[in-house]
Parts: sequence; C-alpha cells; structure tokens
Amino acid sequence: MEPTAAKPTYNRPAAEDRLWACLPKIWKLMEITGCPSVSLGVIHEGENIMQYSRGVADTSTGRPVNDDTVYMIGSLTKAFIAASCGILVDEGKLSWTEPLSTYIPFTQNKDPVIGERMSLSDALSHSSGFPQLDIAWYGSFGETLMFPQHLLQITANMPVHDDAFRKKFHYSNWPYALAGKVIEAVGGKDSAGGGWGRFVKRRIFNPLWMTRSTCSRNDIQGGNLAEPHIVLGDGHCNVAGPERLPAPQVSDRTICGAAMAMWSNIPDMLIWSRAVMERLDEEKAGNKNNSTSLMNPLRHISQITSQKFPVTDDTVNENTYGFGWARHMIPSTQLGWLSTNGPQKDDIIGRESRPRLTLYHGGQVTGYLNSIYLFPETKSAVVVLTNAQSAGDCSDLVAQMLVQSLFDMKPEVDFEMRAKKASISSLSLHMKMRADWHRNRRPMTPQPELGGFRGSYCNDDIKGLIQVRTNSETLRLEMRRNGSDTQRHHLLHYHDDTFSFCPEDMKQIQRRCLVDYSSYEQFLLVFIRDEEGTVIGLDWVMQEGFKPLRYIRQRTAAVSGPPVLRQSPVEDEKRNE
Repeated sequence: MEPTAAKPTYNRPAAEDRLWACLPKIWKLMEITGCPSVSLGVIHEGENIMQYSRGVADTSTGRPVNDDTVYMIGSLTKAFIAASCGILVDEGKLSWTEPLSTYIPFTQNKDPVIGERMSLSDALSHSSGFPQLDIAWYGSFGETLMFPQHLLQITANMPVHDDAFRKKFHYSNWPYALAGKVIEAVGGKDSAGGGWGRFVKRRIFNPLWMTRSTCSRNDIQGGNLAEPHIVLGDGHCNVAGPERLPAPQVSDRTICGAAMAMWSNIPDMLIWSRAVMERLDEEKAGNKNNSTSLMNPLRHISQITSQKFPVTDDTVNENTYGFGWARHMIPSTQLGWLSTNGPQKDDIIGRESRPRLTLYHGGQVTGYLNSIYLFPETKSAVVVLTNAQSAGDCSDLVAQMLVQSLFDMKPEVDFEMRAKKASISSLSLHMKMRADWHRNRRPMTPQPELGGFRGSYCNDDIKGLIQVRTNSETLRLEMRRNGSDTQRHHLLHYHDDTFSFCPEDMKQIQRRCLVDYSSYEQFLLVFIRDEEGTVIGLDWVMQEGFKPLRYIRQRTAAVSGPPVLRQSPVEDEKRNE
C-alpha cells in the first residue's frame, strides 16, 4: 500500500488568522443590527487577504449576496469626484485654488464673497459655508425633488452659514454637486454627453478595470445588486427585522448625484483602494513617470489626501478632512463620525497601541451604509458594504472590528456590546424625538380656522413648493411638496399657528425614508401672519441647528415659483435618454 501523502498546509500570517476568526462576531453584529447582508474585503501589505460576503441581497426573494454583488456606496463617491478633479488639475484644465466661477457661472447671492472666491479646495474640503439641507432636494421614498439644470440657480440663492467661509467645517453635498458641474464643463470628450459620470467611467473605472462600478443603477450589467432595506423596531428598542425600501432615485443624472450616486462591489473597491495607496506612495517617492504610474490614472493623490480642515476642535490627535477623505490618527474619538453610529467617546480602538494614520469615509444613502479605511503606511485597507439602514451602522462596527483585528490593537473593544448600544440608540431616536416634540408643545392652544392656511407657498431660493390643502376624507390639512403625490404629509395642529407632520410611529418614518429628519423641529411648519392676521408665509427648519427657510404664500392660484413636477426628475431623465 502506497503511503498517503501529507496534505499540504497553508500557514496564514497571524493577521489573516485573526481576521477570519472574526466571522462569528460579524454574524452576531449582523443579528444585533438586523443587517440583511455584509460584503467585505481586506488588503494588507498590498495584497488581498480577505474577501467575504454573507446574507441576502433582497429579503423579499431571499436572493443571496456574493463577492460580485453591487451596492450603492453613497458618500464614498466623493473620493472619486476629488480624484477626477486631480486628473484635470494634472492636465492643466483645473486649479485647486481658482474660483469656481472661472469654469462655471457660479455666484452666491447670500454671501457674494463665496461666489467670488470659492474654489475647488473650498468645495471639496467642506469649508465653503454651504449647509447640508438635503431635505430640500431629497424627499420621501428616496425621490429626487429638483432638476439638475437648476443647480446653479439654487446654489446661487441658497442661504449659507454665517461667517463660515474658510473658517468652519460644515459637511455638505452641494459643493460636490458643483464640483461635478465643473468636471462636466472642462472634461472635454470624456464628459461630453454624460457629465461627471461619463468622466469617471472613462478616466477611472475603465483604466482600473473596475468593471462592475457605475454611476447609475440603470447601467448595472448582469443584475446581482443588493436592494435597499430599513431595519424596523418593535417599539421597545428591539430589532423586528429588515424590510425592502424603494430604490433611491439618485444617479449621475440627478442634482446631487456627484456626492453619493456610485455603485460598486468589493473587488472593485479593493482595486480602487490599492490604486489610491500605490499612487500616494509613488508621489511621495517622486516617481511620477514610471510604468506603474502610467497604468494608474490617479493624480495629485498626495494633495487630495492631505489635511485641509479640522472636523472638530475637541481633539488631541489629528482629525481632519482632505478632499473626499477624512484623516484620523488612531486612537481617535472621532472615528466613525461619518456613520450613523457617530463618533465614539468610549470603546475606542487602539488606546494602548501605537498610533496609526487612517484615511476614512462613510457612505450613507437610503437603504445602504458603507465604510472604508485605508492605512497607507502598511498598504492596508478595509472596505465594508451593507444594504440596510440598520439599527446601528453595521458597516462601521464590522470595519472597526476588522481594523482592530488586523493590527492586533489593544485593549480589545467588545464590539458585540458596542453594537447593542448602537442598536438601542438607533431604535430609541424616535422616542427621544417624540419626547422633545411633546415637551416643547404648548397644549390647549385653540386651533385656528383651517381655511386660512390653504394655498401654495414658494421658496424661490431653493425652488421649493409646498401646497397646503384640506384632505377631503380626514378634513385635516395636508401638505404636498413640489407637486408630487408621493410627497404628501398630514398636518396636525401643534400649537398656535404651528402644524406638525411628525409621524407617531417610527415605522412610518423608516418606510417613508425620512432618514435626514434628526430633530422634531424639522417636522414643524410655522405659519406667519401679517398685521391684519392674514397668513402670508411659513417657516421650516430644514436642517437641525440652521436658520429656518421662509416660504411665501402665493397671492393668486397661479404659482410663480418652481414648476410643479409632473414626474420625478429621474423619470424625466429616463424619458429623454
């Protein structure tokens, strides 16, 4: 009998063993947060050492995910916009410091200095003074409420933060939309007919062979995409399970698509991560013309990833923002600030380990949460993609746990406990909001005669329209935004001349995709009267901590504000393709 040959064994490096040992913990994090699927990848010392996918792409069919499954990556898009600008700067078509008005007819009427001086550097580093105001363009059910051709008119008249230009950090998607407009204007044949999305495809996706990445759901080839979900609670801070959501109507053909519209998968995101780190390494070494550089289309990555603006003053180690990338020196209390979990004051990874610089970003768009961490020093990367607005950001929890394991950071954070805290915090947000709602309400104030509020209210600055009318069935007031029947909300008398559309049930907020409403004040419309007692307008706090926007009541039946949308901007774009 022939002797049996010994089975060869593969001696994984210790880091790789630690990562694969995390799988049962990852499954537990998915269970706690209710996340239907996770796809992840890890690079270390320039090599792919882990790819893993688990869960379902669509809970309504049970279709599983795999490593090829495509997810919407949200604000991870911003780094691609910055990289596109870097390519154009390298070609002499753009400058980081020239005013945007050099390339597009950009003005800013609320603060003319912004219109005169705002550059790509200001736009990409979130130091322009623009507010977030996503509610203005992103409606219920992920519907886009504004047309992209109105971008320059809206940003010209939009209110901005007071005394903030080049002085304060304010995260905003609008400057990235403007950067996308600049890419379209100067990109030549690479952007002709397709704007910034065509440029990214021709100048980044194609050269890097990111074959599954795209800037529109409609362009995904071969299916296999993860559908968006929301994780519902049972009313007692317990996860009840994920539920399908409508697909977000965001693409390279929508108004703020340049801030969040891309789709990708783990293999492509690992290609992207490696390209960023390799190019950064080459630029630091001064090797700009070797063969590797010629195959790598990225340029000015050292400039793009360098620190530009602090994201907080409450810090000891570095916590800054570059162009489309945040920079953190671990240990950091700000790690994960671009996730729904927020920054961590406790349970911080690497407290007793040597400091490590990471380039980080989170990506959130309705129904998807994603995280990316790059470590240029060791040519390491961790990418986690998920398809749910989960009870706690599962992508952030999994990514930080993998980072901790990859570098064997001490002391070891208990991520199961941290996930439970994040889940309870997420599921209790509505209860806290309703408590604030009740605490600030003045009870027993008489309800005014409802007929005096009916009419159309316009904010020409952001091309917003609110129609207030009486519902024939409930005899209550209701509002409709920008002429869309999907954007209808019942109005409840709150006190005096203030009405509320805050749902009593958290599930209504979740199912209607009202994820950008973080304060009870955002659900209040405060009607304004003149000296004679006639209602002449309304104020709406569309962003927590930002000044309310005034909508003016129209004197006649004809609406002088923005056109009523007969179909969504996305549907209009499809019709004209």
